[in-house]
Amino acid sequence: MRKTSSMLGMAAAGAVVLYGAYSYLQRRKEKQTNEIINDIMKEMEDANVFIRDPVGLREKLKAFLEGGAEKMQCIADFDGTLTRGSFKGEKAHSSFAVVARSALLPEDVEKKEKELQAKYYPIERSSDKTEEEKFKAMTEWWKGIFEILEEGGFQKQMIPEMVKNGTSVLREGGLYFLQRLDKEKIPLLVFSAGIGDIVQEVFVQQAADSTSKLLDNITIISNYIKWDNEGNMEGIKGDILHSSNKGEFPAPLNYKDAVKGRNNILLLGDNFGDAEMLNCVENAETSLNIGFLNDNVNELRKNFEQLYDIVVVDPESMTLVSVLLMKLLDKK
Repeated sequence: MRKTSSMLGMAAAGAVVLYGAYSYLQRRKEKQTNEIINDIMKEMEDANVFIRDPVGLREKLKAFLEGGAEKMQCIADFDGTLTRGSFKGEKAHSSFAVVARSALLPEDVEKKEKELQAKYYPIERSSDKTEEEKFKAMTEWWKGIFEILEEGGFQKQMIPEMVKNGTSVLREGGLYFLQRLDKEKIPLLVFSAGIGDIVQEVFVQQAADSTSKLLDNITIISNYIKWDNEGNMEGIKGDILHSSNKGEFPAPLNYKDAVKGRNNILLLGDNFGDAEMLNCVENAETSLNIGFLNDNVNELRKNFEQLYDIVVVDPESMTLVSVLLMKLLDKK
C-alpha cells in the first residue's frame, strides 16, 4: 500500500513537472510571437502606411505565424500590385499599355488606347459609382481595348520586345518576394485582368529561374490572346476578366489541389475589385489583405481601409511587404 501511494505521488509530481515545463514553453512561445508582431507593427509606423484595425491585424499576424509556410498561400493582382504604379516619374505601363504604346504597332493604336483610358479609368477608380455602373463600364473598356489591339495587328512574336522596351516593371522588393514564396513552396495565384501573355513574359524576363521558365509555384488567371497559325491576334480565349468581375472567376483545379490545407491567405491588390479575388478560394480561415494605393490617395484611402488590413501608399516599392513576409517565415 505504502509503495502504491509512493508511486502515485511520484506520478503526480512528474505530471506537475511536465505541466510546468509545458506552461513555460507555451509562455515562451507566446512571448516570442508577440515580439515578432510588435516588430512587424513597428515596421509599419510610417506616414505612408495606414491600418484601420491594429488589434485585428495583430490577430491575423498571429495566425500566420502559428500556421507558417505550410498553411500559407498568396493571391495577388499584377498591374500596379506586383508591378510598379509609376516608373521614373511617370505612370508605369499596364500589360495593355505595354502592347498599345509599343512602337511595333501603328501610332493610332496608342491614341485610341489613351482615349479609352481617359474615359474609363476615372470610373474604375471612383468611390461614387455603383458596382453595376463599374461592371458595365469595365466591360465596355476591356472589349474596346481588345478590338483596338486586334485591328492594330498585334502579333505573338512581338511580345518579348514589347515587354523589354515597356515599363511594366516589378516593384522594388518584388523579386525577393517572388523568390521567397517559391523557395518556401508557397503557391502564388496571380489574378490579372490584364493580358496573360504579357504577364507571363514579364515574369520570364524579370523573375524567371535559371532555365528562363516561370517559377514553379506561380499560377496565372488572366486574359490570354487567341492566335491564328501565323501568330496574329484573333480575339481572346474565354470570357473577359476585368477589374470588376474577379469574384466570378474560380481558381483552376491544379491550384485548388496545391492549396489544400493552406487556409491562411495573403492577398495583394491595388483596386476595389481585387479584394474579391478571395472568392476564388475555399475554406479560407485568415485573410491578410494588403492594398497598394497608387493614386487618388485622399479620395480613396477610407474606401481602401474598408477592404485592406494594410494600405500602402507607395507606387514603386513593396519592400515593406517583403519584410513582413520575411518576418512571418523566419519567425524572428
